[in-house]
Amino acid sequence: YFPVDVSKYQLVYRVIEQDKSKKEMKLSVFAVPNTLLDSYQTLANALGLQVVAMDYYGNGIYQAMMHSMPKELAATICIEDNSSLITIIQDGKTVLQRNIGYGIDDAVQAMMQSSLVASGTTYLQALEKMQMNLCFNEQLKPQLVTGNEDGAASMSAKESITRSLTMLIGNISRVLDYYTSRNSEAELDSIALVGLGADC
Repeated sequence: YFPVDVSKYQLVYRVIEQDKSKKEMKLSVFAVPNTLLDSYQTLANALGLQVVAMDYYGNGIYQAMMHSMPKELAATICIEDNSSLITIIQDGKTVLQRNIGYGIDDAVQAMMQSSLVASGTTYLQALEKMQMNLCFNEQLKPQLVTGNEDGAASMSAKESITRSLTMLIGNISRVLDYYTSRNSEAELDSIALVGLGADC
């Protein structure tokens, strides 16, 4: 059962595994709003293009992981501006995929308000500076370091930017802890960071 009016959605699925002896299948099912599909079709028509196929963002991550990550147990954390997608794959199958409502945006906003950039710095300029320079502390709660005034101002700015990541880090940890608590024998072989926030 879907808790929605299915006439307003297109349902698509991917077979994860199949047990023919029990006549059972494990599926990954997605409900895509018709309004979303219609808006892509309208955009394509306005550009003189023809939509051949559409795919789910999470499936793109899955396909990339299948070609570049170890096959045992691996995770990819895709950090975008306002959300992040955590995908865990084991033996070639997606065993967990969760979207969280936090990304790099809060850190970029903190950067724009910090002393590390000039007044009037745009969002894109702040993001580029974060991608080119280490603007975070290596720990959420670093030891206090004394130094000159410029160093103290820089440290304070880094603390502010680092603090802005607390919700993102906490939610990522919660998802990974959720998976490992239900799969005590599981040990992640690797974790890859991708997306807009990965370079930061």
